[in-house]
Amino acid sequence: MEINNQTIGKIEILFLTGNLINDDFDEVKKFVDRYIEDNNIEGVIFNCKQLGYIDSHGLGYIASVLKEFTKINKKFSLSSVSNENMELFILTKLDKILCITENDQDSLEKMKLSP
Repeated sequence: MEINNQTIGKIEILFLTGNLINDDFDEVKKFVDRYIEDNNIEGVIFNCKQLGYIDSHGLGYIASVLKEFTKINKKFSLSSVSNENMELFILTKLDKILCITENDQDSLEKMKLSP
């Protein structure tokens, strides 16, 4: 798993490359844990354009990030999700609770509009 990040205002975008499987998300966790503690960051977007396979552990991790961010009133979104991964979110019904957008700009706009 390779991660690059970009800060836009108080929103952090993580560009995920590789697979989100089993223990392979430790690197993502390091970034997310930092943002949980950082009061200057109001939200995080996972850009999934280069994200390959997501297994059940990866899906569980994404759900736990949403839960943690919701508890502390921070925003969380996924952008540029492939059709294959979108099918996983639909099958698991995570698409009903996650903010999933076509691109980073749409995620940024939704984060600005949501309370």
